[in-house]
Amino acid sequence: MAAWSVRPTAHVVFLALLGALLYLNVLHAPFVFDDYDSIVKNPLIRDLSNYVWNGRGYSVNPTRVLGYASFAINYQISSLNVVSYRIVNVLVHIFNALLLYSLVHLTVRTPILEKSTAADRASVIAFVAALLFVVHPLNTEAVTYVVQRLTSLATMFYLLALVLYARWRLAAGSRLAKTSLYAGGLAASAAAMVTKEIAFTLPVMMAVYELCFFTGRLRKRLPLLLPFLATSLIIPLSLLSLDQPIGQVLSDVTQVTRVQSTLPRLDYLATQFVVLGKYLGLLLWPSRQNLDHDVSVHRSFTDLPVVGSAVLLLGLVAFLSRAWWLSSARSPARTDRAGWRLVAFGLAWFLVTLSVESTVVPIVDLMFEHRMYLPSVGCFLAAGAGGWMVVQWLGSRARSLGTALFVVVAALLSILTVERNRVWASEVALWTDAAAKSPHKARPHLNLGVALLSENRAEEALAPLATAIRLDPGGLAGYTNLGAVFVRLGRREEAAALLERALRLASLEAGDVETYTNVAAEYAELGDTPRAMELLRRVIDARPDYPDAHYVLGNVYSDSGSLQEAVGEYRETVRWRPEYADAHNNLGIAYARLGNVREAEAEFRTAARLSPDDEEYRSNLSRCATLGKGTWR
Repeated sequence: MAAWSVRPTAHVVFLALLGALLYLNVLHAPFVFDDYDSIVKNPLIRDLSNYVWNGRGYSVNPTRVLGYASFAINYQISSLNVVSYRIVNVLVHIFNALLLYSLVHLTVRTPILEKSTAADRASVIAFVAALLFVVHPLNTEAVTYVVQRLTSLATMFYLLALVLYARWRLAAGSRLAKTSLYAGGLAASAAAMVTKEIAFTLPVMMAVYELCFFTGRLRKRLPLLLPFLATSLIIPLSLLSLDQPIGQVLSDVTQVTRVQSTLPRLDYLATQFVVLGKYLGLLLWPSRQNLDHDVSVHRSFTDLPVVGSAVLLLGLVAFLSRAWWLSSARSPARTDRAGWRLVAFGLAWFLVTLSVESTVVPIVDLMFEHRMYLPSVGCFLAAGAGGWMVVQWLGSRARSLGTALFVVVAALLSILTVERNRVWASEVALWTDAAAKSPHKARPHLNLGVALLSENRAEEALAPLATAIRLDPGGLAGYTNLGAVFVRLGRREEAAALLERALRLASLEAGDVETYTNVAAEYAELGDTPRAMELLRRVIDARPDYPDAHYVLGNVYSDSGSLQEAVGEYRETVRWRPEYADAHNNLGIAYARLGNVREAEAEFRTAARLSPDDEEYRSNLSRCATLGKGTWR
């Protein structure tokens, strides 16, 4: 490792170039999964003004407003060109690695570590930690999955706040300089709180950092952290209506501390013990990574997997305690052992930052790899510091072996990252991988079938959709999508049977308007216009503000030649969803077929403005300009 005693500038350049290189093969990968609802179909990001103070973007997602604002900025720059979104994600990931590198360099200058041997090898420890963070394939989901910029961006502000706090504590300059650092740390902390809820633990980690690396009376030190603690109140204050009666506030607390899940909190906690073991396994050996892990719910703390994971957790806590003791023991060797304080801090970081999503706040998806992005910072910090302490203990002869071993590990992890990113090349590839690794979970098979259907590979979509129905007989989407496959294949009776099965399972009273609308669209494809119109009328009676029903009904009228009625439905569509580019385009076509050239041109222009990359919209606008009194064909 002595060979790595180079200037930090070289480390920074190397980390940045390697990070960019590892994600080069994924820049053109498409939007997938939640990217559609959060970015592609999200009307709010079309207008940056939604994310100014008290805009619509805040009211919809108050604790993630800054993350969505970044998508809005991307949209203003390049519309829905996925490359620009991915470039930003990669840059955020690289910057996070550099912040980790900087944090280590600052930490070894603190009173606890400044005279230790770890301070002499700060660049080595910082480089190892940052390099592992950059190259580890477990972090690919937070970088490659576009919408998970919410995770990586929150991590960036989290790290930035801690770096600025450390610089403020160590600063010896003017009062203005110190005040600026403190204010910058507070601003970064507040920014983290409105990027994603995982930032809630930041004041806790700042307190841990203060206790680990600085000295002095706690009565004087801890008040310095109170303003940071106040920023954590942003999250609950944004989610709760405190002007309500106390009973309603308590009810709101119950609701906001679970995410689309009715799973009992203790059952979720027991299950998360097992998930914790899976996360650690992926850190140590990142094989069988998966976008959609299949995790069984455990309802007892005496289940063998839960007990085994609890033992692992206790072992981790014991190791943390041992590292703290080694760094605190009074002995002549204390300066040689002080580096273990970094190990203890890293492990504490892992446990604290994982607590938001892996304790008693039930989340509908039990395990997602991007949830390890922020906690992994602590793991890699502990690995860098612990690796150095072990090599130091073994002596100088072990340094060359340690260097060689690390180079091999880093190279292997880099290769695995590139290979993992290949899976994101298309939705079909991604869901094929997920379905193979979660064969008993319906959602990967369903999404694979939908992806194949979207590529007009109806025959291939049959098997995964049938599997999805078998695994989840009550799932509406399986029946509607398999029905759509049979429609494409011309198998009318089988299609109708599946569509009717979906209707029997659905209920407008329960809010299943999407299922009714999709089934109606498939009946229209089958040529059964009366049935399609009947279903759409039922949806509109129940939900007159549901734009998709008006849009599909407009298509039905247009296909049957009832152009005035089609215009009426398309106008209702854009009334409820002004940013619906397809509706504007189809409204323009209906106007053009009626000979209303001026109105048609206005609608085509709106469609082209909303989706400037769509060639059809631009082509229709060009045709309309030369249409005159001719007939639209």
